[in-house]
Amino acid sequence: MFWSKKKLSIDGSIKAKSDQGLRILTKMETSNSKVVVKPISLLKSKSYDCYLKVCNLCIKPLDLEKDIYMYKGDLGFCSEKCRERQIYMDETREMEANTQRILSGFRRRRCETTRRRHPPPRERVVFSYS
Repeated sequence: MFWSKKKLSIDGSIKAKSDQGLRILTKMETSNSKVVVKPISLLKSKSYDCYLKVCNLCIKPLDLEKDIYMYKGDLGFCSEKCRERQIYMDETREMEANTQRILSGFRRRRCETTRRRHPPPRERVVFSYS
């Protein structure tokens, strides 16, 4: 096994593909093995094949001839405005989650402190003198 930017074609020859990136190639041996060797391109999931076809926010088709604005490595956007909206939404969601976490911790500690300071009242027996 070796790393290469070249892709092995069906007839066994090696063709260079600069846009393919690094590939893992295996040597195909001519033996009576029952192992089936599949090209890596067939093993890729559909989500990786089309992640740059539409804007991640507004679902507009992305034109590969124009700029694509990336966020978090694999999220493509048609404009800076769409990317900034997504960043804002992610930051807001994260801030709300952190606020909820802080508030729930505060409420939990407050309840525990209240229980320790003020034990539940004992039952009172009322006598009446009439």
